[in-house]
Amino acid sequence: MLRSKRPREGRPLPTLHIGSGRLEWLLEISIAEVLYAAVDLPDRTPDAIAAAAVEVAIKTGCEPQSCVLAIDSSELQQKALRLGELSKKDLRRTLLRKAANALDATTPEVLFSALPIERNEQEGDLRRWSLLAMKRQEVLLIREALCARGFPTPRVVASRFAPLALAESFLDDSMDGEVEATVVVGAELESVSISLLRGRGLVHQSILNGRFDAVPGMPAMLMQELRTLHGFWKKASSGGELTRVVIVGVHPDISEQMEPAINALFPGTDVLFGPATIDETPDCDRIHALRGCRLGGELQASLYFGLPPRRSTLAAVAAIVLVVAGVLGLIGRQHLQDELLTTRSGADALRSGVGDLAKLEEEQKRTLEALARLDQSREAIEGIERAGCDFERIVGDTFAALGERAALTSLAVEAGSRGTLRLSGVTDADPLASMRTLHAVVQDLEGCEAIEGVSLQPPNNVPETRDADNVEGLKFAIEARLDGGSE
Repeated sequence: MLRSKRPREGRPLPTLHIGSGRLEWLLEISIAEVLYAAVDLPDRTPDAIAAAAVEVAIKTGCEPQSCVLAIDSSELQQKALRLGELSKKDLRRTLLRKAANALDATTPEVLFSALPIERNEQEGDLRRWSLLAMKRQEVLLIREALCARGFPTPRVVASRFAPLALAESFLDDSMDGEVEATVVVGAELESVSISLLRGRGLVHQSILNGRFDAVPGMPAMLMQELRTLHGFWKKASSGGELTRVVIVGVHPDISEQMEPAINALFPGTDVLFGPATIDETPDCDRIHALRGCRLGGELQASLYFGLPPRRSTLAAVAAIVLVVAGVLGLIGRQHLQDELLTTRSGADALRSGVGDLAKLEEEQKRTLEALARLDQSREAIEGIERAGCDFERIVGDTFAALGERAALTSLAVEAGSRGTLRLSGVTDADPLASMRTLHAVVQDLEGCEAIEGVSLQPPNNVPETRDADNVEGLKFAIEARLDGGSE
């Protein structure tokens, strides 16, 4: 039996997974130390989910904190598409429309995630896509309820792609070969996905409904599906063989029984499982299944939000040039107005108060300065909106592009005829990994409908050797123009 290499390190952001009747929490402290718990979720209202989040975090000894929100495939609608060659902006618009059609909704009402499927010679210029879609409002209400309980969710992902992201993370550069064929078997709460990869590209994905512990014939069904995929691959690759089978989310008692059958069916094929260090941990199958949710990579995609239905719900940032060091927070317009009224009320109270005059004057000075900053923030927000820039989309797209690949240290938006977006952050300390990451981030930003003209200032603290133990991370800066939507 082969064991995977250690997954690439990332920020230890916990995962909160919403499944059918179940809420799960996973915090990976190290490869060998994880905190996992699950609670029943009979009621899927936003308030019930938020209350269950507090309960499940407490069970692991965790405080409320930022986390990745993962949605089980049973809560999403999946659709296969065939599209012609499109620009990144047209592609995103088209996928958004297709997601809306799948849910019989308008584009502002949906969110989606999509992975491209490798084309074959018979398909010509057409490209297949695996599209997952869900109603936007449901997720927004859940996120608001979670945030109110102390669980901000900067990323929303589909857990169906998590096994692919996990496989990509530990197979690393060995997936880059054009002829490498990998099958990833991913067990979810109510289904099993079987995905065929060529290098880092998805070639085919099929779904078996049910669980290994609930459907006695599931192993036999899986073997039949592997035979079908093998035949498909031999034809598509002119006689190629499967290089490896990666099994994610299946309990070791079951997966180890599957290994001899796979080896007999495909001699010479490597069978890989999750890290051995947690095989004796209760619920280790679910831990394996959820590990990929917080990872980025080419085989994981965050759920993308369509246009917000009303300008009044637009998120805003409290500064004409917003710079947030460390943790970036978004302040909604209504919240900003409430803060303004509160501050002014405080100023009135100070003016009418009785006490030490010097102290009163100092407090009043600070209050008036705060009022000035809030007024300046409001003017900046209104200026950006008048320019036609969709601010919520800009910030959301920025977070989605960075994902877990880079840490944001500052974000600045300047109002103008078009508007300018400036980012700075820190990425991997290894120069080669850093440049590959930044190239992917720039590509993702260029694909955002509201962002264009992306330019990168490369890291300026590159070590002289690849021994970067003394470098915490390489710093970078990105600048882009904001598309006011005048197309």
